[in-house]
Amino acid sequence: MDPETKPQDPYLLAADQVSLLWSNRWRIIRWTFLPTIVAVLISLVLPKTYVASTTVLPDLDFLSGLKGRLAGLQDLAGDLGLGGGAGMSPSQLYPEIIVSETILKKVIYHRYQTQEFPQPVTLLEYFEYDTAEINLSYEQCLKSLRENMVSVSVDRKTTIITVTVEMPEPGLAADVANQITTELDRYQRNFRNSSAREQRLFLDTRLNDVMADLRKSEDAVRSFREKNRSIIQSPQLMLEQARLERDVTINNTIFLELKKQSEIVKLDEVKNTPVVSVLDTARAPAKKDRPRRMMIVLTVFVLSFFLTLAVVIGGAYSRQLENSSIGYHKFLDTLRSFVKEIPIFRKFMR
Repeated sequence: MDPETKPQDPYLLAADQVSLLWSNRWRIIRWTFLPTIVAVLISLVLPKTYVASTTVLPDLDFLSGLKGRLAGLQDLAGDLGLGGGAGMSPSQLYPEIIVSETILKKVIYHRYQTQEFPQPVTLLEYFEYDTAEINLSYEQCLKSLRENMVSVSVDRKTTIITVTVEMPEPGLAADVANQITTELDRYQRNFRNSSAREQRLFLDTRLNDVMADLRKSEDAVRSFREKNRSIIQSPQLMLEQARLERDVTINNTIFLELKKQSEIVKLDEVKNTPVVSVLDTARAPAKKDRPRRMMIVLTVFVLSFFLTLAVVIGGAYSRQLENSSIGYHKFLDTLRSFVKEIPIFRKFMR
């Protein structure tokens, strides 16, 4: 048997590998710890991110009223071939409302107490957007909130809404999350009051019309009785009187019901009680969420260590193949056969 192809003792192979690694120990240490040190430095300068969340129970009455207002627009869009005929469920509307400009604009311009600034500042001032280009800065801040800082999730089973906010400071993250629920509550109260105002105006108009009809029917009964003092002997007159009295009863019933509804709507119009049911108020997190420095350093350390081992062992193996003519040519033949199987290289290997 050729000595170059003679199988070697596995124990000798293991000893050779250990000897190889020991002889390259400083190289392994250097190329393992250098990237690890760089990872440590990078992880130290990465900005901290704190996450705070609050949970809200949606007001289905509010969403039903809002959906009713949108139903006409959705049907019109469907008739025009623009989609939107099916609509959205109430729980799906809530996330859209929370990240709407109506809510987030007031969140942006609200002033917060922060660790970085001695005085309360807006989010535009905190993130140091260019105040000279206020419109552009506002658009950038709004986009950043929607894409990177504020997220909304819905539990399909319980319809509970979770609002999550990511900020560089723990207190700021909690304050922004709570401010979102505050603005959401204010928006819903304004919506409720405006709806009540519209209903009151409609009821007032109907009350005036019904009052006029009631007075007409009462005047008709009075005029009939003044002209017909005795109607007992006349079935026709009795029937006419019953009809006139029935009109009075109907108009009076409608008037009383509208009057009752009007009083209820007036109370709703001036009602200022909270609408949003906050289950869990956001609290300042005790620990940061990112960066996870230990995970970053360990990942870089492990990858650097095994990549260095692969380079050292692979380099030694390639040198061994070069020293062995049979093994080296066998390796080239195997590599050439493998490359030929790749379609893009076939025409170059002919």
